[in-house]
Amino acid sequence: TDRRSSMTRLIPNLPTVNPTRLRVARALPADVRVASLVMAIKDPRLARELGDLVNLLEQSGSDRQAMVRSIAGIKTFSELRVWARRWAFRVQLPAHPVPSTEWYRPIRSGEDLKKMALRQRNCLRNYLANALEERSAFAVVSHGKLEATVHLIREGTRWVLEDVYGIENSQPDPELAQRTTAHLARHGIAPRGQRARPHRRWAALRTIAGHMD
Repeated sequence: TDRRSSMTRLIPNLPTVNPTRLRVARALPADVRVASLVMAIKDPRLARELGDLVNLLEQSGSDRQAMVRSIAGIKTFSELRVWARRWAFRVQLPAHPVPSTEWYRPIRSGEDLKKMALRQRNCLRNYLANALEERSAFAVVSHGKLEATVHLIREGTRWVLEDVYGIENSQPDPELAQRTTAHLARHGIAPRGQRARPHRRWAALRTIAGHMD
């Protein structure tokens, strides 16, 4: 089989062969089973997780052959970490729960998440896995030169507003934050800990006309 032949080709290239190295090698997908990587990974569990990660990245649109080529030269686990981050930030994020507008712009890719983290000087990029799992969603809101980051989180089957942040997680402009909260409320998203009021089609009539008596 391909799995057995890849093991046969691998073993002569390993500097040392022991039970752990063989378990690591068997845990890796055949197409990434190279000697330098087998030596870099110390635990079969991590080898299986690398296989899972390669599959996830491929399912998210990454080119598997390009990933395999780029991983072949890795010699240390630190290099593997850098590789994983580089490829993960290239993927597209799941659909944002709120439509885009001129001033409310969902963050749609890992690369945009990283750029926003650098611009806002916050830890946004650490939420990449959460965003890919649809546990977090992010957007940029702006008014003129003012800008802030919106962090939505999923609670059960609904999205809620975790907070709106300015640069370095500071308090955002109050008017921009209020506008953002109102915009999200129209899409059924309330601040965390509050129950969202359902959107009513004729809400404007109630507000302007009042009681019909």
